[in-house]
Amino acid sequence: MEEVRRILEVERCPLVPGEVEHTYEDKYLLAELLVRTALAAQGNALEAVGMTEEAMQTLGRAAREEKKAVTIRFQANLSCTFLSSQQKTTEQRSHTQTTSLMSIQEITKKTTTDYLWEYTMEYQVFAFVGSNPENQKICFLRSQGTALLVTNTEKSPYPAVSIPPPLDLPLGFMLKHLSEDSQAAFTIDRSLPSCKTPRRNKQAEEALQAAEETLQWASHLSAFLKMQFSIPSGHSLPVSSLNASGVFIPVLGLFERVSTQDLKGSPAGLPISLGDTPPSEVLHVQDLYLFLQEHKRSLNGKISSLASLFKDPNYLINHPAARLAVVVDNMNQISSYLKFGLVYIEQLIYEQLVTAIGKEIGAEDYYYFLKYYVRVLFGDEHIPRAFSYPVRRYNHHPEGYFSIEAVPGSGGMSAPVNTQVRYTSKGSPVRFPLGAAAEVTFLGERFVHGCLLHTFDGVSGTKLVLNARAKPFSCYIVLIGRLPSADRFEPAYAMLVQNRDEITIPLLPEAIPSAKQFREAVESLSPEQLRFAKGYRSMQLSSTLLGVVVLQVKPQLEKMLRLPTGSLTKEIQLTQKVLQQLMGYNVPMDLLSVPKEYGALSEGLKMEIVKKNVIAFESMILYEKNLEVLEQKLLLKLKETEEEIRKLKMAEQERVTKPESNRERNALPSSSSTEQRLFALRLRRGGALRKDDNQKISTEEVSKSIRERIEARRTILTQNTNEDNNKNVEQQNPVEEVVKSIKEEGETAKTEEYHKETAEVERKQMEKEIADFKMEENRVAEEATVVMKEAAGAMKQATAVMNTIISGKTYSSHHRDRRQQSQREEILPSKKLLDMESKLLHMERRKDVSLE
Repeated sequence: MEEVRRILEVERCPLVPGEVEHTYEDKYLLAELLVRTALAAQGNALEAVGMTEEAMQTLGRAAREEKKAVTIRFQANLSCTFLSSQQKTTEQRSHTQTTSLMSIQEITKKTTTDYLWEYTMEYQVFAFVGSNPENQKICFLRSQGTALLVTNTEKSPYPAVSIPPPLDLPLGFMLKHLSEDSQAAFTIDRSLPSCKTPRRNKQAEEALQAAEETLQWASHLSAFLKMQFSIPSGHSLPVSSLNASGVFIPVLGLFERVSTQDLKGSPAGLPISLGDTPPSEVLHVQDLYLFLQEHKRSLNGKISSLASLFKDPNYLINHPAARLAVVVDNMNQISSYLKFGLVYIEQLIYEQLVTAIGKEIGAEDYYYFLKYYVRVLFGDEHIPRAFSYPVRRYNHHPEGYFSIEAVPGSGGMSAPVNTQVRYTSKGSPVRFPLGAAAEVTFLGERFVHGCLLHTFDGVSGTKLVLNARAKPFSCYIVLIGRLPSADRFEPAYAMLVQNRDEITIPLLPEAIPSAKQFREAVESLSPEQLRFAKGYRSMQLSSTLLGVVVLQVKPQLEKMLRLPTGSLTKEIQLTQKVLQQLMGYNVPMDLLSVPKEYGALSEGLKMEIVKKNVIAFESMILYEKNLEVLEQKLLLKLKETEEEIRKLKMAEQERVTKPESNRERNALPSSSSTEQRLFALRLRRGGALRKDDNQKISTEEVSKSIRERIEARRTILTQNTNEDNNKNVEQQNPVEEVVKSIKEEGETAKTEEYHKETAEVERKQMEKEIADFKMEENRVAEEATVVMKEAAGAMKQATAVMNTIISGKTYSSHHRDRRQQSQREEILPSKKLLDMESKLLHMERRKDVSLE
């Protein structure tokens, strides 16, 4: 701002738009003057490069009259040429050794070869019309510079010849908004529907696009020049000063109302003038001329100052290259200021609107605003109604409520959406299929709703949900689908709402292309693709109408049970039982309804018939359930008992197959007599005496056996003596041998006392295991007895209920048949119980056998 006051006058005090009271029209004028000032500043920059006024007028006529594109191009050619090689010798001194007589210093000579290269850049900046670069070519700047490069290798540091891609800048926007007398004629058409704000309109968008193109061109060209300036080395040129620092930028958005008599600015010497503007709070055009004059002066001064620094015209970094770098950087700054100025106007409008409202609004706030504004716009007859309806019969209390609600995105409380409604109670019947063989036809009240949904910045502030609620002891059915025609309903989902249920289903609306969008999209399709697109759109349109059908359950039950209208209103328990039987067991209605021949009975008698039918069916279900429970219990006990028997068998088998120790084999029961112990010992020694286990052995038999053994041993020894007379073999007395054997048997008998206690402990442990098993067996038998008693009680209860039903006042052949059937069913479970009891007895016998 100090520089602005220096350019104008010290007493002048222009301010930014946010600090000055102004009108909305002033913002449009500010946007127009910003663009015009940027165009004039770009004209100053192009003039500094070398574009003349005649060239600008020639190119302007080609753009306005011939409607041709005009482009500025930067074209460069790069080359690297080998010049020569030079050898040079360098001396390297090492450390010096000093003695008392002399000092010795080592000197090493090294010869290296330097390769000299000549790097050349030749470039030009020119404008052309159309697509041919040679068509009406106007050159602004042409230059060539070289630099000497030194390398240590023979390989070229850069390609011998290279042509970088050209950099093009379109000038169509600037020349399009220049008149024949070189005046900037940029204006914003405020009457167009697309014009929203000074920033959001067609003309401003074109200006921003042109500024972005200039910004990109200048950035790429500046990067290319900086890369070329970094190639040579060994110079002292101030390459870092090749920018537009210190150059005044005239694209400023300032407000100040002053008298035109005191203004001194003029377009003299400027390639582009600004034209006339109406009086406003924006800085006057003459003040902007002063800014442009200062911009031109500072830019030319910057370029002139570089002439004394870059004196060599043949060097790579010469004065034309420095001038081009400064001008390109200045064009970059001008485009940036223009973009910032237009965005500032939009931000100022945003801040003022937030200040006026008091907060930043979003999609949810916009939804509530439209909801309020609709109530203001429409009259009472056409005002949208809340989509919330009670589910009720005539002259009855509602059984529930059904609504489509909008849930705020922030998670607040939901509320019914407002829709345009058309109501009718007349019309043709509507059908919907229950399956392949059944179809339902219904009549009733009909509501046609229309809802207009809004988005704010592409976001919807709410989510739609379908909400169905039922009161206690109430129920109704909700079907959701689509309506392809006036007499057809295609349900996709169904739900039963009952007993305080609250069901919420999200609705996800999907937008389809409008008719205009569809016509524009299918213009260039083939006939086959067009037919397919039309057919698919027809399917989409047929499914755009959401249909919701609400069916009350109690009136339909009354018709199916052949009861008078309203008879189930206070029969809450009966209604719940009927619904449970219908939904749980799919009971045919003929089993529950009043027979047709009893149509003349009173309402009370009909109700009694239905109640008895419901109780009979409920008793049968209870009987079957108890029977299933009993069977499961008995099967469980049977499995547990079989498992116990299996475990006992395995334990017994392990005990039998377990190898006995030597002590157990030699041990004899203490209760056995001497003869039995001798007999057992004889058996273990393999003697000739063999007796059964249950046969008693006397003393005479034992003595006889001993004598036989002695005689047999004596005979064998005599035969051996006669055969071996020459052998000196010491013979033993057979009597002594027998006596020795008997002594050994006596010693073995002595060990019986040692093992007696061990055998007694094992026997007691086995007896304890057998007693425990018998106790467990008795417990299982007692539990089975209790279960059978419970089953017998349930059968008696079911039989009593059925006998009560059969002995009613409305006794008929139908009831007699049912009584006979119940008696047969009474016999059937008795047989089942007998079978189970027989299985249990068989199981007990198997356990007894296993124990034995």
